[in-house]
Amino acid sequence: MMEHYRGRIATVSDALAVVTAELESKGRWTTGLALVMGIAALVFVVVAILLGFAAGAAVSASNTTAGHLTRSRFGGSLCALLADEILPRSTVDLQFDRRDTRDPNHLERTALSTAGNTKAYYKQRWLRLTVTLPDRTLVQISRKAFKKTKKGSVTKHYRYLAIKVRPPGDLIGVRERLPQLKSLLRKAIRSSFHDPPEEVHVHPALTNGALHIKIVQHDAPFLAEEVIAIMQATLQFVYPPAARR
Repeated sequence: MMEHYRGRIATVSDALAVVTAELESKGRWTTGLALVMGIAALVFVVVAILLGFAAGAAVSASNTTAGHLTRSRFGGSLCALLADEILPRSTVDLQFDRRDTRDPNHLERTALSTAGNTKAYYKQRWLRLTVTLPDRTLVQISRKAFKKTKKGSVTKHYRYLAIKVRPPGDLIGVRERLPQLKSLLRKAIRSSFHDPPEEVHVHPALTNGALHIKIVQHDAPFLAEEVIAIMQATLQFVYPPAARR
């Protein structure tokens, strides 16, 4: 179930800090359990196999918790970076899902490979943050994950970033300039990302009076600072410096 937080950005940040603290505590417990079970498997040779399974489960739980912790920290960093960018005293809306991407609720479909092995496809929107800028522009930032598994193991992992920008006025002449925006965003990725991905897809579109940006990465996570860079590049496109003077 998505957790929903709504209020001033400081309130939302505090709520995420609580989630992060809970995950950190859980992470210390599962990491300790994995270590203890691993040592036990080495000491008690007779039951090494059984303990090995238990140790593997503990390591898996530890890795899952670490992934959730990375997500909550990302949300906290994003809120901190946006604090000075948004309309003062405005309401911030955050939806956050701490479940694993391979939760049954995120299963899109299954299929069989040519060898008869089961393939499963999962898609999860684990964060959606909506803020209002000082000029009343509405910005919505979403993070999604896509995983493909075969025989229970992850074979593909894509990371999605979606940004929707809805200015208070009309977006006149933007549709014709979308190729220019795509080039601008690719340039921002090359110059601003800590580890520019080898494979990235950029899709700008104009739908129902709002500008939609979708970026898909295959080999690197998104950082909060990189999301801000993409947002600022998009806003510069919508409001060129010459138009603001």
